[in-house]
Amino acid sequence: MARKTLEERFWEKVRKAGPDECWEWTACKDQCGYGRIGVGGGKAKRAHRIALEWKLGRPLRDGYETAHTCDNPGCVNSNHLWEATHRENMLDSHAKDRSHTVIPTLESMEKQRQNTPRGDRHFMTQEYHRYQHEANGNSKLAKTQVDEIRRLRRDEGWTLVALAKQFGVTHAMIGFIVRGEVWLEHGQKRPEIIRPKRNTVQTTPLTMPQKGRRGEVNGNRKLTWEIVREIRQAAQTQRVTQEELGARYGVAQTTIGRILANRVWVETEQPPPMT
Repeated sequence: MARKTLEERFWEKVRKAGPDECWEWTACKDQCGYGRIGVGGGKAKRAHRIALEWKLGRPLRDGYETAHTCDNPGCVNSNHLWEATHRENMLDSHAKDRSHTVIPTLESMEKQRQNTPRGDRHFMTQEYHRYQHEANGNSKLAKTQVDEIRRLRRDEGWTLVALAKQFGVTHAMIGFIVRGEVWLEHGQKRPEIIRPKRNTVQTTPLTMPQKGRRGEVNGNRKLTWEIVREIRQAAQTQRVTQEELGARYGVAQTTIGRILANRVWVETEQPPPMT
């Protein structure tokens, strides 16, 4: 018995209706309500995506997804499907009040607030609440109280702590209100907060520490002028390496390098010979 093709297995799981009605997927669905079907190799794809690819005659473009005009996740009617970017899909979903994703504009947030039950606004971002805190179901203040707070602070000089005790909120919230960071009017922008720069103390640059006595003036030296001359002569005539000279005279290779570079044991600084 020949195995059924993907198309045959697909349409067995669809309850078709009129061309403008939803064609409901009757088999396995994921937690979002989208139909799923195995495509071989242990892999599965969403049914409505397959239906749209068959309609287009090609796979979906990179970065694109399948959107529904009917807002029915289980529908696989290709007349209800279209290729859209994720943003286009989210904007379409939000415009139909189907998504809880808040597009950060005043108009969209107002529409989202009006179409959301008051007790279910926990998912909304705080951007809307910065404009209208009366929309926050947990707000302790009303617009009239906010106006009174600003008047008392501006005209009578009440402290933030006193205002907080009077109106039953934190003094931090009072600060946000009087500075105009929250409870803004529509179209009003939040003030730009300019924090003063810290006063930098001008410090004098550190001076390099004085180096200790080096070469022939170092009381702990291991070499003498005679040995230094032997080192220089051996390096010039015998082509002895610095590493070999250091091992021969019991000093570090870096010391030999300084001697040959005339950085220490400088001839012009040679003391008069001892008598």
